[in-house]
Amino acid sequence: MNDQNQGARQRAAIMSSKTVARVALEVFSIVLGVLVALAVSEWQESRQIEERTQAALGIVRTELAQNLRLLEIVHENNVALTERLAENPSGLDQDANFLPALQTSDAAWETLRTTGLAGYVDLDLMVQLSEAYSLMDVYRRSGYSLVDANLQVLATATATERDMEAINDANLFARNFIGHFQLIVNVEAALIDAHVRVLESLGSI
Repeated sequence: MNDQNQGARQRAAIMSSKTVARVALEVFSIVLGVLVALAVSEWQESRQIEERTQAALGIVRTELAQNLRLLEIVHENNVALTERLAENPSGLDQDANFLPALQTSDAAWETLRTTGLAGYVDLDLMVQLSEAYSLMDVYRRSGYSLVDANLQVLATATATERDMEAINDANLFARNFIGHFQLIVNVEAALIDAHVRVLESLGSI
């Protein structure tokens, strides 16, 4: 009788250990499945963020390339005009216009910043982008201030009923703002260099 009881206890202990092992295996399988699912989900999310970031940088690259083409055309005109104006302030014809590139765009850059994707961009590249677009903001502000000054000259001349033809013939606006022209030309040159550097960095991505 004692042997039977001892055998029953041994069988119960074996069954209990098997049950514990089976439960432990099931728990381990569940935990492992959850960890694998989380890892896959995180990997997919990281890949989607990377794809969106690269797409956003591609749009920024296109924007910078378009800005650069415009800046180079405008800069060539403005350099030639300021050089001629410095040599002979009253010798410019009426068709010679100083034209800041106010059509430059920063929409792609703003999108990169406001969507949070900028946090996934290489820090050195972000510094280059920030410097280029900050300089562009300074350039555009300078250009708009020049346009405003020109409008004020025209408004004053009109209000005082001055002879606009005589004012234009004397190139008074150009002669008074030659320093501003040269400043904008210098900023243009720096902005072109900044665009070239950033585009080289973006091209290596």
